[in-house]
Amino acid sequence: MPIITAVRRSYPEMLISCDTFLSPVAEQVLDDGADLINDISAGTLQEKLSRRNAACVQMHTRETPATMNKLQHYADVTADAARKQSQSITNALDAGVKRWIVIADPGIGFTKTAAPSKQLLHEAAPFHRLSGHFPLLLGVNRK
Repeated sequence: MPIITAVRRSYPEMLISCDTFLSPVAEQVLDDGADLINDISAGTLQEKLSRRNAACVQMHTRETPATMNKLQHYADVTADAARKQSQSITNALDAGVKRWIVIADPGIGFTKTAAPSKQLLHEAAPFHRLSGHFPLLLGVNRK
């Protein structure tokens, strides 16, 4: 992707991340100089990422981008997201992703309305503990 190549050339010290659930996109941006992939599929890219030794953000979501808006209700968003996150991370490790390149992302705004997203922000420390003490990424935007 030309934009990745241009950013890498202009800012060689900058970390470049790409959010994707598509394997060909992940492969291409890594070839073009991206440093890490935010696997918004909640785990379908793990095997490919392990072969590339690329840093890997495991983002919590439910289902796919096409169906996730139907699944926005939680009994306890922090516990539910951490449990799913922990399983996703375990799957990544089992697929060969190295522990030191895994980053946990509670998926603010993904399969979550404003209230559960806000709860996750307030409960980032318990989420961090419950999901295995991996480095934590809070990707907040104006969706």
